[in-house]
Amino acid sequence: MKPSIDLLPEPPGHGRTLLVHGTAGPALALWAAGLARSFDAAFAWADIAPSPPGRDKVVRLLTARSSEGAWINGVTADDVLPPEVSAAAVARLLGPNATAGRLPGRLAKYLGLPALLQLLAARSTRPDGTATILLLGVEALGPVRLGATLGSPEVHRILRREGITCVVTFEGDPPESVAVQFDQVYRLSAPSAEAWTQSTVTATRGDGLPPELHEVRGLLAQWTALRLPTELLDIWAPPGFSPVRPR
Repeated sequence: MKPSIDLLPEPPGHGRTLLVHGTAGPALALWAAGLARSFDAAFAWADIAPSPPGRDKVVRLLTARSSEGAWINGVTADDVLPPEVSAAAVARLLGPNATAGRLPGRLAKYLGLPALLQLLAARSTRPDGTATILLLGVEALGPVRLGATLGSPEVHRILRREGITCVVTFEGDPPESVAVQFDQVYRLSAPSAEAWTQSTVTATRGDGLPPELHEVRGLLAQWTALRLPTELLDIWAPPGFSPVRPR
């Protein structure tokens, strides 16, 4: 006898959402890549911030070197909007033997996630069913789209339930109604965008920072305290080179 579709194993769970924001220029992407890589070196990522022709794209290239996973290029804020998914479409996807139990409902909610998050998760799913994704430049969404996507409590609940760790960056300070949805929030600041290697970090939500991090300022000391992959610093800060965030 075949098992009922409702008796399939539960999703892995233990996903989490992390926000990196502030005025530290390229350090935002560096920190986000480091956090994502601390969960999975093969995280999938995308950058939705616009990049006018002729501007330096070195931050994107360095982010690509920071991940062993997939990069979805050429995306825009429109790609983050949730798709329209009907009950009939879910029924067709599951086939005629699907029941009206929990799985169809869970699938319908998952398919209602922002489309780009679904694509990234599909490209980074591990054998245990979990995934790690990184989305740069979510300030490009604007207030309305940001509130409807990453400002939605339901989006964060689905990501956690489905075992998806999602790290995003926001240049500046996001609305509080958006920030409170994340499990962990880090605010970075630097004397200027050019002095991004002098950035400092403050945990404003979540598990907090280890006490020793409150007394250090250099990136290497910060990352060592947070047990982040310090090999990324060699990629991001070669001697005499200062990357510029594309806008």
